Amino acid sequence: NLYKNANDAIYFPGAGIRIGVIDTGVYEDENQLTTAFASSGRPDALHHTVVSKTWDDCGHGTRIAGLATAPLETQTITPRKIAGVAWGADLTTVKYNGGVILGAGQTTELVAAIDVAVADGARVINLALGTPLWSSFVADNIDRIYANTQTIFVAAAGTFVKDVQFP
Repeated sequence: NLYKNANDAIYFPGAGIRIGVIDTGVYEDENQLTTAFASSGRPDALHHTVVSKTWDDCGHGTRIAGLATAPLETQTITPRKIAGVAWGADLTTVKYNGGVILGAGQTTELVAAIDVAVADGARVINLALGTPLWSSFVADNIDRIYANTQTIFVAAAGTFVKDVQFP
């Protein structure tokens, strides 16, 4: 079984680690990413925003957070939804944008969102965004955060942007 160790006991991939998903937020009615964390014995998933609207506008942030951390052990519905790769991890989401394309004027919000997730204890930060513009401001802040916390950054770039330069 994929989720069992050598002693045939179920383990929780990602247990003890908080993942920060910096994206478009999470749907407020997505049980797996809101109330399911508390019922699984882990700390509540934390959902923040650095822009005016809290919840997901387009579904991208919800999908990414689910792929990363959607709990397996709380699924009693049939058919089951998804289980995240690190389904035992804790979750912080921070909405910084309504879409996946980082505009030139949104770098301040992106860095603020990263700072919020790190302040929550996230030690893995997921950035699924893209921009054709290099941002030394964002890159310098990622370097600052890594140097001070050794937070790992995972970035996927290119969604809806043809010639991605950053991240």
